[in-house]
Amino acid sequence: MLVTTKRGSVEFDGTAVTIRPPRGLGSILSGKSEMSVPLRAIRYIEFSPAVAMKNGYFRINTGQPPLAGTPMRPAFMEAIKDAHAIIFTGRESAQFVQLKNAIEEALGHVR
Repeated sequence: MLVTTKRGSVEFDGTAVTIRPPRGLGSILSGKSEMSVPLRAIRYIEFSPAVAMKNGYFRINTGQPPLAGTPMRPAFMEAIKDAHAIIFTGRESAQFVQLKNAIEEALGHVR
């Protein structure tokens, strides 16, 4: 399953999750590089849905502390810089819900 946004893409092939930053100038500005995480290394998926004017985020957690937001700096702002995360808009939300569900189902079979 492949989900693509303006901020990059996430691909799940059943054995690993690969996060790719946007191509071109977006890649340079984000400071992120492509990373692939094997399914067995994933502890859980952090997911915050996009609501109203707030972007959501999808993050692979491999043991690092969860993203914590404050009223002045929401968690999705931290996700922008996180190599394990990608942010998305409300229009892209349904695809990320499907991706999250597919990964969580596969994680249930691995454990």
